[in-house]
Amino acid sequence: MPVKVLCQAGDGIEIRALHRGLAARIYQMVRAEHARLARFLPWAQHTQSLSDTVAFLTHARDAFIQGQAVHGGIWVENELVGMMSLEVKGPADQAAHIGYWISSRVEGKGVMSRALHAFVDYAFSEWKLHRLEIYCATANVRSCRVAERAGFLKEGTLRGARKVNGEFLDMNLFALLQPEWQARRKGSGRGPLVRPLAE
Repeated sequence: MPVKVLCQAGDGIEIRALHRGLAARIYQMVRAEHARLARFLPWAQHTQSLSDTVAFLTHARDAFIQGQAVHGGIWVENELVGMMSLEVKGPADQAAHIGYWISSRVEGKGVMSRALHAFVDYAFSEWKLHRLEIYCATANVRSCRVAERAGFLKEGTLRGARKVNGEFLDMNLFALLQPEWQARRKGSGRGPLVRPLAE
């Protein structure tokens, strides 16, 4: 199956489109990281079998075909180390939210920050959006820092906004607007780190 590269972040870091052939690999990685992921991400609790991952990949394919979302794997030198998604929440408003997670094996090495920068370029360039949002649990300090390093501004804290493991978590809301992204690109003196979706 040909690899569809959504965007590249340099140093062997790529975000590639998901496909069902990755089901076993994704499931094994999620189960290995389950305790860590389930602390903040409700979907981790519902990934109990390989069939759950296959169902997720089927949903991801359908959502992409309908123009509602895109889910990608984060790869470093041909090793799958995490995932990133874009889900359109208001087509008329050209708004979407981004979600991400990464393996503990590469956490703290700048991989997620670089991947998110490239994915933001892809989202604004290819999906023609006006606003991107990221929701992070207030206790998930690493995730919040990733959003801030990518230029997202914290707009507030949503109290008790997400229920995880029976507990209501406070969530920070970060957002980035297309004009802010354009200004960042001009200020950096470079174009976007985007390789368009393969035909």
